[in-house]
Amino acid sequence: MKDEKLLRVADELEASIGPAEDLPTVLQLVADRGLERSGTPVEAAVRPSGRMYATAALAPMTCKAVGFVREVGEPTDWLMNPKLDGYRLVCVVEDGRVSMMSRGEKWQDGKLPYLEDALLKRFPCGTVLDGEICALREGTAAGEPRVVNDFEHVQSIMNSDAEKAVWKASHTRPLTYHCFDILQLGGTDLRGRPLVERLNVLDEQLNERGMDIADDNLFQRTPYVEAAQETHDAWVEAGFEGTVLKRKDSTYRVGQRGHGWVKIKHKAEMDAIIVGFMPGQGRLRGQVGSTVFAQRTTDPEMLRKSAEYIKRLRAEATKRGGELYINEDLMDGLGLAIRGACSGYDDVERADLEARIGDVISVHHNGLMAGGLKVRHPQFFRNREDKTPAEIGWHHR
Repeated sequence: MKDEKLLRVADELEASIGPAEDLPTVLQLVADRGLERSGTPVEAAVRPSGRMYATAALAPMTCKAVGFVREVGEPTDWLMNPKLDGYRLVCVVEDGRVSMMSRGEKWQDGKLPYLEDALLKRFPCGTVLDGEICALREGTAAGEPRVVNDFEHVQSIMNSDAEKAVWKASHTRPLTYHCFDILQLGGTDLRGRPLVERLNVLDEQLNERGMDIADDNLFQRTPYVEAAQETHDAWVEAGFEGTVLKRKDSTYRVGQRGHGWVKIKHKAEMDAIIVGFMPGQGRLRGQVGSTVFAQRTTDPEMLRKSAEYIKRLRAEATKRGGELYINEDLMDGLGLAIRGACSGYDDVERADLEARIGDVISVHHNGLMAGGLKVRHPQFFRNREDKTPAEIGWHHR
C-alpha cells in the first residue's frame, strides 16, 4: 500500500484509529486488522490531528421512502421532523478543531469556521454529530407565506474551496447547521442506544453548556414531534419538501438505509412544454440525456432567470462533451421560461425525443427551489397528447 493521505480500507474500520504517530503507523494498523481484503472500498483520511477517521464509519444512516404516514404502522412508535433541503454533514469535534464530512464522502473542513466555533463551544472532544447544513428563510408563493429552503445558496458555498466558501458566507449570509442526531459524546459511543435516549443526551449537553439554541442562527437542534399525516401535510404546505420519520427505539446504523428511518417526499405534478434537450453521458453518450421543459410566463424576472439558467445548462453540456439544444423560436414565440431538465424515459421513448420538441408532458417534482424558477428533482411522468402548448401556464407550487 502506498504512503499517501487517502487510503483504501474496508467498511469494518472503526470510527477512529489512533492517536497515530505518523502515516506508516496508520498503515500498519490497517494491515494488522486485515482490512485489505475484498469488499466495497471506501476512502479514509488522516486528519491533521493525527487521528484517522474512515468515511465508512462516518457514512450517515439514510431513509427508505414511503408514501404516507400510515405505511409505518403504529404512529405512536415514531417521531417526525421536517425534511430539509441542504447538505448532509457529519461533524467530528476534535481537540480545538471540527472535521466535517458530507454525504458524498468528501471532507468539508475549513469552509464553515463559524460553525466550527459554535460546535467547539457546545461539545467536548470526541463528539460526532449528524445533521443538515441549510439556508432557510421566509418567503412567499402565490401570495402566501412559505418557508424557503435555499439549496442553491448552500450549493454555492459548499461546492467552493475553503477560501471562497468563507468569503461567500461573509458577504451573503452564513449557513445554519440543523443537528438531528448525536453518535458519540466525549468518546462515548451512542449509536447502539435508542433514538429517544440519544436525543436526551444531546439536549442535556446543550442545557449543560447553557446555550440558548432557540435564537441561534448557526446551530439548531432539529425539533421532533409525534408522527401524524396531518403534520406532514401542514409542513409541505408551509414549504418543506417532505417529512422524515424515525422509530423512537431505532439505533444508529452507520451507512445503512431504513431500519426504522423513512422519508415522505412531497410529490407535485406540472404540465410543461419540451423545448430542448441535454446531451447524455455514460451509457447515454451520443444520445439525448434529458429533456428541457418550460412554461409560459409574462414575468420579466422569470424570463431573466431563465436566460441565466440556459447559460448554466450550456456550460454543463460542454462539460459532458456535447451541446445543449434549445428551440429559440418556440421559446420566443410563446414567451417561455425554462423550469428544469428531466429524465425518466425508457430507451424506446428516448429514441423519439428529438422529434418531440413542442410536445406537452407532465413532470413530477418535489416543489419549487428558492428562486421560484426551477423545480426540485423533476422526473418525466407521462405524455399529455390531450393538451396544446397554448394551454400551459405558470405553475406556482
